[in-house]
Amino acid sequence: MFSLEVEKELFALKSMNCPGHCLMFDHRPRSWRELPLWVAILEYFIGMSCQEHSQAHPKKFLGDIEVWNQTDKQLENSLNEFGEKWELNPGDGAFYGPKIDIQIKDAIGRFHQCATIQLDFQLPIRLNLTFVSHDGDDKKRPVIIHRTVLGSVERMNAILTENCGGKWPFWLSPRQVMVVPVGPTCDEYAQQVQQFHDAKFMADIDLDPGYTLNKKIRNAQLTQYNFILVVGEKEKNQWHC
Repeated sequence: MFSLEVEKELFALKSMNCPGHCLMFDHRPRSWRELPLWVAILEYFIGMSCQEHSQAHPKKFLGDIEVWNQTDKQLENSLNEFGEKWELNPGDGAFYGPKIDIQIKDAIGRFHQCATIQLDFQLPIRLNLTFVSHDGDDKKRPVIIHRTVLGSVERMNAILTENCGGKWPFWLSPRQVMVVPVGPTCDEYAQQVQQFHDAKFMADIDLDPGYTLNKKIRNAQLTQYNFILVVGEKEKNQWHC
């Protein structure tokens, strides 16, 4: 990694994942039956306003213009089939292939680029990646799709935090479930409920004897628990039945 010292601290440029993924592809012969091959898959959910932009080929690019024209058209067809509004940015593609950029709107209406999907037909050529086609030709070139979901992790976290305003969606929340017993006689049962839910979710329990039931519920609301499970004798008896 390229590193340099600034004010007695060592800084380094972030390494790229793509060459490592190419090595993973090339560590053994590949067949067309394996394609598409997914590496470092990350699913996500963004419940915010966003814009899609197709970036056509720049003035300086690698490869044949015929390939660029074909892939530009394929991206256009994909975006039209997706059905959401999108804009074309001529000449703003990467030098190795066209791309789709997704810009996320923050809490005050500014757009920031986060996710991007990029076609790359140059890296497989330069790293000599091949696969065996269905007709037995072992000189076919794959095409890499770089799929960056978050872009800058710090920027994405900041935008998501502003957008949620502290009220995290259930799948992301560090405080998913709070179990609140109605009284001391239900504490043991409440612990069983907490342990049951904690097997699948992030569940806590409030057994503080210094707070009333209403205070415990209010505390859970203020700390933004997604679900508050209030349990009493009725639930306790049904559990044992």
